[in-house]
Amino acid sequence: MNVIRFTHRKIIELSRSSCVTGIRIDHLDGLYDPSGYVRYLRNELPDKIILAEKVLIPGERVPKSIEIHGTTGYDFLGMINALYADDGGYGKLQDRFHSSLPEYGNISEVLLSYKRDFIMQEFSGDVDNLSWPLYNSLVLKHGYEYSYSEIREAVVNILTSFDKYRTYSTADDTTEISEHLLNSEGGSDESIARVLSDHVSHKCNQCIRPVLRIQQYSGALMAKNLEDRLFFSYNPLIFMNEVGWTPEADIPDWEGFIEFIRKRENLPFSLNEGSTHDTKFGEDLRNSGLVISEYPDLFFRILEDLQSREDTRSRIGNMAEEHLYYILQLVLASYGSADYYTDYMKELDAQIIKAMRESMLSTSWKNPDVEYENNALELARIIMDLMESGNWEMGTKMARKCRDLGHYNSISMLVLRFMLPGVPALFQGTESINVHFTDPDNREKVNFNRLVKNFEKTASMPLKSLEECDFPWLKSRMVAVLSTIRRELAHVIDNGKMEALQASGDHSESILPYYVVSENELIIVVCLRLFSKITSETNALDPNRLEDARIVLPSGFQGEYIDLLSGRTVVLSGELKIRHLVDNIPAVILRRVGGLE
Repeated sequence: MNVIRFTHRKIIELSRSSCVTGIRIDHLDGLYDPSGYVRYLRNELPDKIILAEKVLIPGERVPKSIEIHGTTGYDFLGMINALYADDGGYGKLQDRFHSSLPEYGNISEVLLSYKRDFIMQEFSGDVDNLSWPLYNSLVLKHGYEYSYSEIREAVVNILTSFDKYRTYSTADDTTEISEHLLNSEGGSDESIARVLSDHVSHKCNQCIRPVLRIQQYSGALMAKNLEDRLFFSYNPLIFMNEVGWTPEADIPDWEGFIEFIRKRENLPFSLNEGSTHDTKFGEDLRNSGLVISEYPDLFFRILEDLQSREDTRSRIGNMAEEHLYYILQLVLASYGSADYYTDYMKELDAQIIKAMRESMLSTSWKNPDVEYENNALELARIIMDLMESGNWEMGTKMARKCRDLGHYNSISMLVLRFMLPGVPALFQGTESINVHFTDPDNREKVNFNRLVKNFEKTASMPLKSLEECDFPWLKSRMVAVLSTIRRELAHVIDNGKMEALQASGDHSESILPYYVVSENELIIVVCLRLFSKITSETNALDPNRLEDARIVLPSGFQGEYIDLLSGRTVVLSGELKIRHLVDNIPAVILRRVGGLE
């Protein structure tokens, strides 16, 4: 604790002054005692906001022992990203990928094997450091007849069997890690893990410390093997592979997503994030890539065409199929935004090489196969040439769909990020278009002067449709407008009761409606998704496709509203008809005039 106090003197001093409103804890899971560290900060800074960088897998919640005010939003990012994917289309992409590569049919086993490989290559000494104290306790002190190699193998099994980033047991409460130990070797009565669980539960000090140390390694194992390997090899749809998500998770429906938001009520300062320094893609590139889930059959035709072409067949024959999926999807999603990169081809090449090496299939950082990589880069060049030739209709059609419908995804998602409980977060420069690839692109220096000029230029302009303006302009304008709306309605959003509404009629699955009520204030928010169903052949929003779409309103919601995005006055009776409200922007924010009676 003396070391903590010494190293935190300046942080505490600055935080107690007026220039700091909160603290962000980086990599909380790497600490031996995360809950104790958070308690220390709360005692020193009782009136400051404390956020933690904590990756939660879908369905996981921050333990009560970690007394923070919010997370940095990876869970939100993973959930909202999945919400905008087409569930059925993604299922088709997975089925096709699994049929070609059946080993991915059991993702848990793939991840387990990746973890074991990583431990053998990178954590061998650490496993020894964890195993010897357990050997001394179980064998030398308590007389169990285990060999050192058996105990070492048990430690490896315990480390690899975590299905989340870590557990948070302490010396005073070992319940969670004890339960994990019971499950880590299949529950055999004679298993070393079961014996360890019993000793830890009965406060055997010689066992407790190394077992608690195991928790510090599990997060690194998940990060390196889920985020930095599986996310580059499991490629039915590469844009689903983001921090805060796992391939085994189910895509949420609208009610499930709202329930997820409600469960964050005890973490009111959690970020509603879209991009971070750790995301695999910038938010607007990711939103373009999600469109592939809406056109799986078109993607399959493109894939089959490449596999049959004389100029690509031999190159594809020498490639891992995982890399073919990755390269093709990356080009299809990014090609339409090529003008927004500093050097598109150079950055594309760097991303392809990074992805292949991270996957450790045929090439890697330690053992790069330059010939293999050059073959893959040449395939990307051929795909680009086909795009630019004007004679590859299926490819250019998909690229246009990804670009145009991806922009709708981004605007719609931006509205949700600002209008849902939590803190709207804009990572470095994402006030405008963000089509970054993975690092170092996502750590690029922000041109704040350009952003300021863009805001000043558009400050007095009304919102326009995507057909009337460039996407970066509209996104910047939407950020400015939504910031004002959120500031004005913060008391409603932060303190109100939120409920999902039900849409029915034409393409109701494309409609995401909810309301928030607080005292006498009422707002209704409607955002759209799955734009392949509600746009024309030219990729413009087509209100006629929502002809019969409607939302039945609760009793007492009838009356006059202002659409805060368009400025229009809307009078609602017992239902809200969608087609009359979304002819311009793919979302509406309605505020009841005069409040509730």
